[in-house]
Amino acid sequence: MNPPPADTTSEVLAGFESRFTEFADAFATGQYVLWLGSGISRDRMPPVPDLVRAVLELLRSKIDPADPDCRFQAALNKVLALSSLSHEAKAALDLTVPVEKWPVEGDLVRSLVNNYSQVLGVRVANEEPDYLMWTGLDVPNTYGNRDIEPDVEHLCIGILMLEGVVDSAVTSNWDGLVEKAVHELCPDADKVLRVVVDSEDFRRPSGRSELIKFHGCAIRAVENQTKYRPMLIAQEKQISGWSVQPANAYMRNKLQALVGERNTLVIGLSLQDANMHTMFAASAQDLGRHWPAQPPALVLSEQNLQPRHEMALQFIYGDDFDHNEGDIVSSAVLGSWAKPTLLALVLWTLTEKLAALTEHVPTPGLSKADVTRLKVDLRRARTTLGSLVGEEPSGFLPTLISAVTATMSMFREGRAANGDRTYMPLTVSPVARAAHSPDFPAASLGRFAIALSMLSRGHHASDWAAAPEPMAGSFRVKTGAGDQEVFLVRDTRESLELELSHDFDAAVVVIHADREVPRSTRSPRSAYGRNGSTGVGRFSIEELLDDSGSADDLYVAFKMAGGFK
Repeated sequence: MNPPPADTTSEVLAGFESRFTEFADAFATGQYVLWLGSGISRDRMPPVPDLVRAVLELLRSKIDPADPDCRFQAALNKVLALSSLSHEAKAALDLTVPVEKWPVEGDLVRSLVNNYSQVLGVRVANEEPDYLMWTGLDVPNTYGNRDIEPDVEHLCIGILMLEGVVDSAVTSNWDGLVEKAVHELCPDADKVLRVVVDSEDFRRPSGRSELIKFHGCAIRAVENQTKYRPMLIAQEKQISGWSVQPANAYMRNKLQALVGERNTLVIGLSLQDANMHTMFAASAQDLGRHWPAQPPALVLSEQNLQPRHEMALQFIYGDDFDHNEGDIVSSAVLGSWAKPTLLALVLWTLTEKLAALTEHVPTPGLSKADVTRLKVDLRRARTTLGSLVGEEPSGFLPTLISAVTATMSMFREGRAANGDRTYMPLTVSPVARAAHSPDFPAASLGRFAIALSMLSRGHHASDWAAAPEPMAGSFRVKTGAGDQEVFLVRDTRESLELELSHDFDAAVVVIHADREVPRSTRSPRSAYGRNGSTGVGRFSIEELLDDSGSADDLYVAFKMAGGFK
């Protein structure tokens, strides 16, 4: 029932183009809420086995051998009682050497991982009730450390929020990496992202997206221990009692509503905690789902179906699960982990936005089949980009961020934006929603998408080789006749800004999305298309569309106007 493992972004995209197209298309139009767990911070935060070792070592290192009633020895005994070690093995432990040197260390840690929340709930006499959690996990220097940098997963989530396709994300993570990613990507992050840690935060002005941290926030806990440290949830007693605490009632209802009203994508989250089961079950009772569900109500970024995930599917679909288990599981399990899934969703979202924009361009000469051809060529570029991610996405993503930002800044302003990781979205909401605004430049952006489609068509037909220049906001187009730098701008105003601020010393083509406005004699040269000499040539996609009777005609005109030969 499980799909073959998809370890790379390219493999995930292939799944989106076949088995999971319905899900991917719905995601790109903003129909899914993210539920996020520790798996998205796997390469930034210590894994659970390391945390268990740290707790064991903390207790061992503080034992006073001369004290028969040592409180740390008593606490260690309680932790060991949660393990599967035999009485003899426990008695043979040498407490004078570090835990990592214990012969049974591996078996001990593995047996405690599944009882992690109980381990953290063990009390140490004369210490705070959360001592093993706060001190054992070293919360201030791990989850509460502001100096730790976001990983690919967090930046992808930030991009999807800024693109307006993720308006709600729910997380059990304590770290501040999603928030930090959004702040790095957007100077006005506080206006874009509302972070909710307790119910009072829902009163704050809403942004483009919200991040609901229902198990607490270590960043806030470090800054204000009195208020936020008690909100850190990890002990079994806390997890079990969360759903019945009056202070959590509003947040619980909010999360249950999200599960019932919206589709859910789970990434890096085991769904093993009792309070999650309660919310999923209650939501299904309030607003149940039925199979078939189009798109799927619950999708899992996992390589295999885990027992707790199967339970969530049973909650969501109720009695329909038993009669349709195979189909439901097949629709739900993507076969991929967080990194390749999120990178694929970013590439899919950007491409499908561009494809949707082509439908907002007045193209009387083009048939539906011609518009479909434009979309096909955009999607071929996505496939090519996916293949470039390889096994090291951390090198690919910064380049993608720079390329998108610089290209969009060039299109909108006639200059490439500068700034590390600052991200300029294609649109701040799904195209279908954005197009309702009378100020939304749907036709201009659609012609921008068509220009990209033409560049992709030529590249994949081997008529030229096209690649973005991430810092310049342009494209390098290599033909048999030589290299040309190609800029895409909205109209004459952006073209003037570009030409007045650049001292071009190579062949340059400036492609206008909109019709060119006649220039004064004091303006830079105004020759239409290439003029046969080194310098700036210009042409307009809108004008090419006026004279094109098909996608093939448009492509021929595009090649001629740009001198791409």
